Amino acid sequence: MFGGSGRDIFVFRKLKDRGDRIEGFNVADDYIEVSNIISSSKLANNPTLETFNEFIQFTQAGSRTRIKIDADGNANGSNFSTLLTLDGIESSTLSVSNFVILPS
Repeated sequence: MFGGSGRDIFVFRKLKDRGDRIEGFNVADDYIEVSNIISSSKLANNPTLETFNEFIQFTQAGSRTRIKIDADGNANGSNFSTLLTLDGIESSTLSVSNFVILPS
């Protein structure tokens, strides 16, 4: 996938669709939408970082960042799977604000 100029929203509907790479992601303008994957209202309406980290983690791998998802948080233990990889992005530059999680 490629992000162009301006605001982009990359929508992921199922965890089984994992494995995509995004080039051209802009942490200031772009978003990753995972509402259909994460099954919790705990993340809607400005979640705390602690709650966010129960469901989404960032792992640095060279010049890429892997976005890992645990669809039910810590409800059934820690079961993170890599959903996507962002090329050329440092994990330290990502935050809760780069994700769109709508209430279910």
